[in-house]
Amino acid sequence: MKREDLQKIEELTKDQIDSIMNLHQNDVTAWNQKFDTQKTELANKDQQITDLTEQVKEYDGADVKQLQKDIKDWKTKYDTDMAKEKKNSAIKLAVLGAKPRNEKALMALIDTEAIKLNDDGSLTGLTEQLDNIKKDNDFLFEPAQDPKDPEPKPNQVDLGGNHDTQPEVDDGQLRSVFGLPKDAGGNK
Repeated sequence: MKREDLQKIEELTKDQIDSIMNLHQNDVTAWNQKFDTQKTELANKDQQITDLTEQVKEYDGADVKQLQKDIKDWKTKYDTDMAKEKKNSAIKLAVLGAKPRNEKALMALIDTEAIKLNDDGSLTGLTEQLDNIKKDNDFLFEPAQDPKDPEPKPNQVDLGGNHDTQPEVDDGQLRSVFGLPKDAGGNK
């Protein structure tokens, strides 16, 4: 819309034409802003399409089904290895609980394939194997201690006197032994 077009209409005053032109200018400015925003969004989307196309080209020729199969195989291998490691760790802990003299020697006699790790963490088949090994090779285990027998004590020398109580020594005696002043003030 042009000012000249409005001036051709005889009933419109100059103030009315100015008001109409101001309203028209506001509308044009708003539409221009919308247009610029949409133009910027379109340019951004074009750039995203270009970037994504480049990324897809990096995987051009990749066999997606083979990749999915490889991932599944690696997950299966990981799960299997973790289950085996959990089982071996549980067996080693149980073997240490049996108090062997040499863990490696005892482990060589255990058939780990015959042992099953249960969901609760317990082992099935290990106790029987340990009992059979103890029967035939009890030298592999520390001797069982009779609960009636006290712990063996190292040789003790009794020098007489009562060693369970400590003698009472006052602060002044200790200070004099070490050549310190008798009180904190520095007086001897």
